[in-house]
Amino acid sequence: MAQNENLVFGVNPVLEKIRASSADILEILISDGSDRVALRIGQEAARLGLRVVTVQRKVLDRLVEGQRHQGVVAKVAAYSYLPFEELLQKISATKDLEWILILDGLTDPRNFGALLRSAAAVGIRYVVIPKEARLLGRWSRLWQSRFDL
Repeated sequence: MAQNENLVFGVNPVLEKIRASSADILEILISDGSDRVALRIGQEAARLGLRVVTVQRKVLDRLVEGQRHQGVVAKVAAYSYLPFEELLQKISATKDLEWILILDGLTDPRNFGALLRSAAAVGIRYVVIPKEARLLGRWSRLWQSRFDL
């Protein structure tokens, strides 16, 4: 995987990424012999003009390092993280009151995803995460499909 891209994998995360921000998707990889749901994702992606490539399942296995991908992987543009100081300047320049969710000591990707979903539900637009959390690709399946950090 290139440094300028991330992976979103699994049926629901990829579907959500297509719905939320298909412009960020570089290509969709569908495993040959995938089930109907994965194939429908490929059809929807193609309808939107996204590049769809059929590959062998072992290619997807290698990309996601053995995690469960359900026959579908989306290569997406890498996130660009805003330095904390710039975030504070951006927020202080507006007249609106903004909430910031600051997370430290992240150890469980599922908890991270739950926190982000809860933050989105109450209108929090900014999330601060430790730098080391950005390097953990396995976390992306649970949150990257929907949120821009």
